[in-house]
Amino acid sequence: MRKRLLISTVFVLSGFLSYGQTVSKVFNNTPLKTVLKEVEKQSGMSIMYETVDVNTSPAVTASFNDASVATVLESILDSSLDYSIEGKIIVIYKKSKDVSGEKKQTISRQNTQRMIRGLVTDETDSPVVGATVIVKGTMINAVTDINGEYNIVAEPGNILAFNFLGYQPVEIELNEQIVVDVKMASAATPLDEVMVVAYGVVKKSSFSGSAAVVHSQDITTNPSASFEKSLQGKVAGLQVTSASGQPGASTTYRIRGTGSLNGSNEPLYVIDGVATTSADYSMAADRAYSTSSILSSLNPQDIESITVLKDAAAASLYGSRAANGVVIITTKSGKSGEGKMSFNAQLG
Repeated sequence: MRKRLLISTVFVLSGFLSYGQTVSKVFNNTPLKTVLKEVEKQSGMSIMYETVDVNTSPAVTASFNDASVATVLESILDSSLDYSIEGKIIVIYKKSKDVSGEKKQTISRQNTQRMIRGLVTDETDSPVVGATVIVKGTMINAVTDINGEYNIVAEPGNILAFNFLGYQPVEIELNEQIVVDVKMASAATPLDEVMVVAYGVVKKSSFSGSAAVVHSQDITTNPSASFEKSLQGKVAGLQVTSASGQPGASTTYRIRGTGSLNGSNEPLYVIDGVATTSADYSMAADRAYSTSSILSSLNPQDIESITVLKDAAAASLYGSRAANGVVIITTKSGKSGEGKMSFNAQLG
């Protein structure tokens, strides 16, 4: 027992803890469970035991004055009980020659457990109050106090998971350390996506209709003859068909299929608030028996975003002209700051 106590003492000193805690108390026919609680209180250590083992032990009558924890345990435990100390954890177990393998495994695991403590702070070194600390894969958990401090029982190899609303979760695998301080970083919350409709700019999450937004970077990623063709495959329910491969040739849009056999199935195009169509505009193209579209004159680099309204909400905003849907095109505008110039060229 002395050899084991000596090894435990060296281990604790290496972890900046000490078994120098003493106990001063007079016990008169006091239940062992009550005595152990008093030892925990005065020593600051945690005592683990099976209730049935402690309840069947005789009452304690003893007097201690600045006695070490080891001395107290040697005196209050009867011959059927033994103990082990690891870190600030005391494990009391029943002696038995024919202890089952499962029992030995449990005792061995308990011997490796220790009290882990630490401080949880944010990026400004302020304590994070109410953060949850969980031993991953178990039901063991703790919550940081008003000072951001916590205490939790764990063993080497366990993973401590730290979580708090508004902060990025942190996971730390334990080795032999007994003090684990954690700094949590704020979780960047993405801004809600917005889109342009007839009456202004609204959040996509608050818009009750069916709509899709395509941004400028999505349009310019894949080079194409015009922005109309670059929308192909980027909006659900939008069918894009080119009349020919000639530059400037008209492109047919069908939003959610064909709605009329005799009437027009083209959607309404709105460019910076001005309604237009994709009708032919070039007399030269007519003479060459080809097609042309005014939309092909738009530079894809000048487009900020394209909003496609696909359901009946479009007609409520723009009237009967929007019976086949609406394609809202918003071009880029000037921004404050230093002047910038960009150049883009394609060959082949």
